Amino acid sequence: ADYRVSPEPLFDHQDFRRSVCVIVTTYNVEFFVGRAIQSVLDQSYRELEVIVVDDRSTDHTRDVLAHFAAQDQRVSAFTVSYGTMGGVGAAANIGLSVCRGRFVLFFDGDDWLEPHAV
Repeated sequence: ADYRVSPEPLFDHQDFRRSVCVIVTTYNVEFFVGRAIQSVLDQSYRELEVIVVDDRSTDHTRDVLAHFAAQDQRVSAFTVSYGTMGGVGAAANIGLSVCRGRFVLFFDGDDWLEPHAV
């Protein structure tokens, strides 16, 4: 699979300004991240920007992220650069640097949201 490295998204959707940005940080959560992202996309509030930043997972997390980014224009997926110190803080900061929403929600890749959480 072809993975682009931050700050370029796997899929860039330039035309969109959402008022809520959900930043999802991931590391080796391939079995959980699909449910996590889907729970964000299923929110009753639809004007969401979903920024998913992977901290160089060694499993198939990035494949799952690429699938969601290809299927829904609200989702953009990034990877922490190999020259960057990793960790959840680095991933969150990358998300903040590209986030265009007015309000920000940080979210872990192995969590999920109830339908009216946002």
